[in-house]
Amino acid sequence: HVGHVMLRLVPQTRRTRGMKEIGRAVADVVSRWPEVQKFNVDTSQMGPGGGSKPIVIDVLGFDFEILQRVAEQVLAVVNTTEGAVDAEIGRDPGRPEIRVEIDRVKAAAHGLNISQVANSVRTLFYGTTATMYRESDEDYDIVLRLDESYRRTIEDIAQAEIALPGGGRIRLDSVAEIEERLGALQIDRRNQERMIQVTADVFGRSSGEVVRDLRRRLAEEVPLPSGIGIHFGGTAEDQEESFRQMTLMLVLGILLVYMVMASQFESLLDPFLILFAIPFAFTGVAISLTVLRLTVSIMSFIGMILLVGVVVNNAIVLIDYINLLRARGQALTEAIRNAGRSRLRPVLITTLTTSLAMLPMILSRGEGAATWKPMAATIVGGLVFSMLITLVFVPTLYSLVHSRMARKREQAAAEKGVKA
Repeated sequence: HVGHVMLRLVPQTRRTRGMKEIGRAVADVVSRWPEVQKFNVDTSQMGPGGGSKPIVIDVLGFDFEILQRVAEQVLAVVNTTEGAVDAEIGRDPGRPEIRVEIDRVKAAAHGLNISQVANSVRTLFYGTTATMYRESDEDYDIVLRLDESYRRTIEDIAQAEIALPGGGRIRLDSVAEIEERLGALQIDRRNQERMIQVTADVFGRSSGEVVRDLRRRLAEEVPLPSGIGIHFGGTAEDQEESFRQMTLMLVLGILLVYMVMASQFESLLDPFLILFAIPFAFTGVAISLTVLRLTVSIMSFIGMILLVGVVVNNAIVLIDYINLLRARGQALTEAIRNAGRSRLRPVLITTLTTSLAMLPMILSRGEGAATWKPMAATIVGGLVFSMLITLVFVPTLYSLVHSRMARKREQAAAEKGVKA
């Protein structure tokens, strides 16, 4: 028997445990019930069976016996990996069936082929429509088959008589082997290869960390026979693909920001100095996620992409004002000092207003807070840390680079004067 139980939780503000913690507690209780053979706790908010598990390991090959053996080895590794819970083999063991294996050589020796034997067995035990009977405009099939008393056991099948083409009869067990065993309800395939899935949920760790541990342990502890392969799927695979796309978008965003700044500054050097605020912003992201015990997710990646366009604003304001003061005749050091003093308040106000606006998202405990919290923490951590870098490191780097360029120009001018 199979049953589904759906629990509706009270709002997040009225409970102290998260959805996964409650699901794990329910699983611990249900696992101690002797009546339950197999169970699954789904916290995906998509209903019973609505969401794929975070970890799906596909064991690929052609021989089901070898696939099952490798899948059991994979299951043992998953069960002993920290953070992986509720691991199971997705393939159903099947239902009992009676299998008739026809010996082609023996059948051919009696003048029979596979089709003739199969049709005879089907007629004897399933039945064949011999004719139809009509009564009062109603048609009834007349089915020809053995009486029920002669088709109850495996011995009845073995003793069934098959008609020979030249006359006479032989028993079925003289040309075939009959056995009862489990038969697969369905055969899953991936890229035309047979497949057995090992699935698991994640608790207490991020799915990325668990998958990395599983990849390493499976490579070390599970030797793969010839023709057998392992492929990682599930939401972890989707997340990896999303991370690759997000990384590409992040790099593209940095490149576009640099191109825009280069066109506005009419220089390749100053935009490059401004971009130094971005790596340090990512340092702030790492610190904020670590302090709040959050993991890198799709939402935090979106926050980092937003940071690329935001953290450079403070550096743009500062560098542009330094260039303006130098154009008015101020010396390099004086221009940097005056620009820092003049632009300190705008930089602080911009960072504080944005950070305070994101603060409710970080502190919220209501429904959906877990989704938006990583993005808010990413933006706040990156902004605050990059502000410090903008006010200290970027002007220092600007001074070093432009001072060196000024010295080179002076040396070149002096050498030209000497030659003249």
